[in-house]
Amino acid sequence: MIKITICITKPLIDLGAKFVETPREVAQNSDVIICIVGYPKDERRVMLGEKDGVISGIGKGSVIIDMTTSEPSLAREISEKAAEKGAIYIYIYIRLS
Repeated sequence: MIKITICITKPLIDLGAKFVETPREVAQNSDVIICIVGYPKDERRVMLGEKDGVISGIGKGSVIIDMTTSEPSLAREISEKAAEKGAIYIYIYIRLS
C-alpha cells in the first residue's frame, strides 16, 4: 500500500489543495486525474480497486490520463471500466531512454 501522509502534502494544502486518503476520493473530487505509478500491480490497485480505486469513484465526463508504463491489456481493461462509468481514459506511453 502506498501511504501518503498529511505532512507530505501540507505545502499543497496550504495552497488550497484538498487532502483525501484514497484514489476513490481523488476521483470523487476531480474532473481530471493524472496517474503515474511504478508497476502494473500498483496501477491495477490504484485504478481498479473495488472499494477505493479511481474507477469506483469516477464520474461521468471525468478524464483519466494514465502515464504508467504498463501492459496494453491492463490499459484496455481500465479504459473499458472507465467507459462504463461515462469517463474518458487516455493512455500516454512514456519511454525513458
